Amino acid sequence: MKSRKTFNARLVGVGIAALILAAPLSYPVYAQTSPSGTPERTVPATPLGADPAHKMPGTGPGAIAPAAPVVSEFKIEKDHLENILAGAKSRGDYAKILEDDGYKIASVNDDKPELLEYEIVKGTKTYEVRLRFDKDDNVAKKIDVTGNMWKAKETKELLKESKQ
Repeated sequence: MKSRKTFNARLVGVGIAALILAAPLSYPVYAQTSPSGTPERTVPATPLGADPAHKMPGTGPGAIAPAAPVVSEFKIEKDHLENILAGAKSRGDYAKILEDDGYKIASVNDDKPELLEYEIVKGTKTYEVRLRFDKDDNVAKKIDVTGNMWKAKETKELLKESKQ
């Protein structure tokens, strides 16, 4: 019986320790630039919603506005790929444009008259490029770049090589 109580006491102790350690993670953090230009981090005295009199950040004297949203690396690369591929003059130009920009074509998932789909790799990043064509046109009418969730065997191999 004593060992069960000891076990329960330890389990409760571990649970309390986890709550104490996790509590600071629930506070929002706001970025502020100091006069020297280096970012500082400040944490409100109470978590948002804990005090009914608490005002939203940036509304009271001395309050600090939340940091500006950061454009994701994926969004930047997606826009870049869509822009450079828009310059293609024929169906054969798409592969050349990708390779000239440093991408390796790992796999061609679809190659139909109305659809061309590549899996491409650059360093440790992989994307899926889908080009939609009109039946009688060699220039894509729609260019979609997405993250590559279902990687082909060749894509996995190229990613493995780039990590070494």
